[in-house]
Amino acid sequence: STPKPSSAASDVYKRQVVTDVAETSEADFEWDGTKITKYKANGADVVIPGRCTEIGDRAFPSKTELKTVVIPDGVKKIGECAFADCRLLKSIVIPDSVKEIGKGAFSITSLKSVKIPEGVTTIEDGLFSACYALTSVTIPDSVTTIGDEAFYYCALLEDAVIPEGVTTIGKRAFYCAGLSDITIPQSVTQIKDEAFSGCSNLSNIKVDNGNTVYAVSYTHLTLPTKA
Repeated sequence: STPKPSSAASDVYKRQVVTDVAETSEADFEWDGTKITKYKANGADVVIPGRCTEIGDRAFPSKTELKTVVIPDGVKKIGECAFADCRLLKSIVIPDSVKEIGKGAFSITSLKSVKIPEGVTTIEDGLFSACYALTSVTIPDSVTTIGDEAFYYCALLEDAVIPEGVTTIGKRAFYCAGLSDITIPQSVTQIKDEAFSGCSNLSNIKVDNGNTVYAVSYTHLTLPTKA
C-alpha cells in the first residue's frame, strides 16, 4: 500500500494528488480552437485538458454534479458565468496564467477558499455572488477594482484583505458578507453605495492614514446597526 505522507508534507501531497489526476477527455467538451465553449459531460471532478487557453462564457452551465475543477497552466481567460450555478463546486485550482475572469464566473457555487492569480486587475461584478460557503479569498496586489456585488451574500467570508492598489470598491461589493473587520488602503478613492451594508459582524473599519478621501470623510463608511 502507498505510505501516507508526514503531516509536514500533507499539503504538498494533497496538491500533488490533485494535479496527478488524468485529464478529462477532450471529447467531453465543445471547442472553438483552443477555447472550451461547453462541457458536455456530467463528471464530478474535471481536469481541463492542457490544450485549453480559454474557458468560454457559460461553458459549465449549471453543472450540479461538478465538485472539483483543475485549470491547467496556459489558460488566460475564464469567461462570464463560466461556472455559475454549479452549486456543489467546492474546489477550483486557478493557475497564475489566468489574467481575466469574467462577471459572475463563480457565482452560486460552494467554493470555500479561492486564490485569485497575480495579474488579474478587476474582480468583476458578481464574481463570487451568493457563494455561501466561501470563507477566505486572496486578492492579489494587481487588482485595482472590486466590482459591484463581487462578494454579495458571502455570509461566511471572514478573511478578505483589500490590497494597496485597489482604487474602487463597487456597489454592494461585500453586501451581507461575514467580515468582522476591514482595512481601507490609501489607494481607495471610491467606495460605492452599500459596499459593506448588511455585514452584521462588521465592528471595525480601519482607514489607512494616507487615504485623503476616506480618512477625512469617514461618514461615507457607515457601519451597519445591530438589532
